Amino acid sequence: LIPAAFYRPRIDHWTGLIQSIALHNSVYALGVNLFGKWDDRNVFCGRSLLADPWGVAVAQASDKPCAFHSYVERDYPGKIRDAIGSFRNRVPSVYDIPSV
Repeated sequence: LIPAAFYRPRIDHWTGLIQSIALHNSVYALGVNLFGKWDDRNVFCGRSLLADPWGVAVAQASDKPCAFHSYVERDYPGKIRDAIGSFRNRVPSVYDIPSV
């Protein structure tokens, strides 16, 4: 869950950011953004977004006050991680990570 107050001129950045967070972490990412005019300098773009572990927009709010809902598959992030193989192909003996 990513709460935000992203400004209107950067709507495309907002969408790309949420999708890349989902893809980078292989998780569902729900970006919840403010909408409307706070004052003359602060106008928020709305467009709250749910992205799946592949970074695909599953559901998105419009650029006006609204609500949306979506269903997520609990096992899907694990399936994506297995398909990518990043965790499976690690070789921990190659790097030294100090235990805390």
